[in-house]
Amino acid sequence: MEVVEVPRGVAVVGESFWAAKKGRDGLKVDGNDAKAEKRSSVSIIEEYRKLVEQPGKPARQEGDVAAALQLGARQSVP
Repeated sequence: MEVVEVPRGVAVVGESFWAAKKGRDGLKVDGNDAKAEKRSSVSIIEEYRKLVEQPGKPARQEGDVAAALQLGARQSVP
């Protein structure tokens, strides 16, 4: 079993799941969680539900949709 540093913390590597899990269970990490997410899953889901009710923002606007729809309505399909 080995503990290695990764860009956002540490990882426990072992020959098997149980070896890695046993190593993880014994691991004591002391770090700064100032930037960690502090909200609960319930409050995050509530925020997502509020956001879904708001109109979306276009990624980009290109062309004239109204004119294209009018042109398409005037053209006949064989």
